Amino acid sequence: MTARRRKGRYRFKRWVKTSAFTVLFLLLVFSSLRLLVSNADFKSFDKVSLQGLSAADRLKLREIEKGDYPKQLVDFLENHMEALDFVYRYPKDKDKNFTITILEELYADEVPLLIQWDQRWGYKKYGDDLIALEGCGPTALSMAALYLTKNPEYTPLNVSQVSYKEGYYASGIGSKWSLMSEGCAHFGLSSKMVPLDKTSMENALNDKKVIIASMGEGDFTKKGHFIVIKGFCEEGFYVNDPVSYKNSEKIWPYEILKGQIKNMWAMSAA
Repeated sequence: MTARRRKGRYRFKRWVKTSAFTVLFLLLVFSSLRLLVSNADFKSFDKVSLQGLSAADRLKLREIEKGDYPKQLVDFLENHMEALDFVYRYPKDKDKNFTITILEELYADEVPLLIQWDQRWGYKKYGDDLIALEGCGPTALSMAALYLTKNPEYTPLNVSQVSYKEGYYASGIGSKWSLMSEGCAHFGLSSKMVPLDKTSMENALNDKKVIIASMGEGDFTKKGHFIVIKGFCEEGFYVNDPVSYKNSEKIWPYEILKGQIKNMWAMSAA
């Protein structure tokens, strides 16, 4: 065997040993992380909300529990784990002014999905709290206004500011129903109440209107919430939930929605 071949075999064996040690080391690290962030370590989060989280996400939760985070933000996270990164970045990002570019949403073929805890506006105040926590009404109305008027000024931040200034915000409650029945005029819209009836909902959507629904306790909220109903099919209705990507990916049968809907408004361009 030539010296060159012997040298090559030696290098290959050394690479194999090094790789094996590296893999073993990484496995030990990940195992240690899982032990460090077991379910028992968390006081603010139940086992259900922790399901499926990676070790890295669990470390973020530990930092949130030990850090200087508002209690209402931690409570919000327990019910909306999708917002983990938004909540985690709160200390660093809460005072930043993010550029709000809305062109992609503005020219979407369907009602755009906007999320109230989006960093572009979620850290801003809406009444007593943050848009991320209380801004479902303005965010839902923003979706309808952007789609129906194509006016890029009608962002969740703008709608929240106008809503508060014009008295459509109630402390401890959030957005009043009058934001949908009257306040929509500030954003180039007119509204009409929709009766709780499947055919009436389908007719409004067939007329190219956007429905905003006030929801009671159930699949979407424990107290009160606004969602957008944007279309339907044989299986049910398509919704944009301003607090949840996951809910917005589902088809919701009328039989499930009807027991949770408190009121509805069909929005159209004025």
